[in-house]
Amino acid sequence: MANLAILTHLYYEDSYDELKSYFLNFEKLNSTLLFSVSRHQKSKIISDRIKQDFPRSYIIETTNIGKDVGGKLALIDLSINLNITVDYFILLHDKRSPHTSLGQLWREKLFRVIEPDNILKISKLFEKKKRIGIIAASEFVTNEYNQRDDNFGCNSNRILKKLISEYGFNHIKYDFVGGTMFWVRSEIIVSFFKKYNALKIRATLERGNVLDNEFGTNTHAWERMLSWIAGSQGYYIQGI
Repeated sequence: MANLAILTHLYYEDSYDELKSYFLNFEKLNSTLLFSVSRHQKSKIISDRIKQDFPRSYIIETTNIGKDVGGKLALIDLSINLNITVDYFILLHDKRSPHTSLGQLWREKLFRVIEPDNILKISKLFEKKKRIGIIAASEFVTNEYNQRDDNFGCNSNRILKKLISEYGFNHIKYDFVGGTMFWVRSEIIVSFFKKYNALKIRATLERGNVLDNEFGTNTHAWERMLSWIAGSQGYYIQGI
């Protein structure tokens, strides 16, 4: 079985209890667990409970910058500084999406990648197809790029084009995982963020419960960029 590091951002006060069974499954596989707990009144209590349940885990408390993307960037930086050596990272968060009635359904589908029956299946897919960089729930693998007018069909189009130029992500297939929950080969993440500091990128993201319904945001642009890192290195996304 491959070596795994599970990077999980927890925002909601009661979400740890809901997700604990998944973490127990990964502990049995001798995986490394890293948690970002969004700072609030109960964050210290939650951090203490995680440490009690998973003594070998790593926990940081983070301010609410960039929502789950900001939390994951902080965890990526932590994993690099700890020099954690694994085959794959799994990026997770306690998705609720209270702004839509579909939130619970989205969450159930996104969490397909950590269902016990799929863990071995995903590992074998990576081993069989060496150019797979990311594996995610197939319904959330999407592409907003319109080649005819060289634009993205989202409010973050202007920001995305700026970032593409800045990081040299030109001429890739712009597939990304909506919801930002997926497995990814660790070397993809490590090689990029050793070159570009994750905390400096995190500092460019917006504070609070930022949405992109009316205008673009750096936060939602980086939701896409985290997938495009794989594409920029010649890998593709596989849906399951």
